[in-house]
Amino acid sequence: MANNKKMSYKTAYEKLESIHNELSEGDIEVDELENKLKEALGYMRICKEIIKKQEAKVSDILKEIEKEEKE
Repeated sequence: MANNKKMSYKTAYEKLESIHNELSEGDIEVDELENKLKEALGYMRICKEIIKKQEAKVSDILKEIEKEEKE
């Protein structure tokens, strides 16, 4: 997993989805399982972090809109 800081939500989600598909289809060897799960966890954290940041931005924008409506 390279460049966590610059990875987009879409990229992290697609990589997470790919690992999920591999797991679902039984394409991951037992020897790879631990590393794949750790990789998936990293992508989940990236997605969660991006969502939290976007929620904060949207919340700030909504507050600005409410403030404008009151004026």
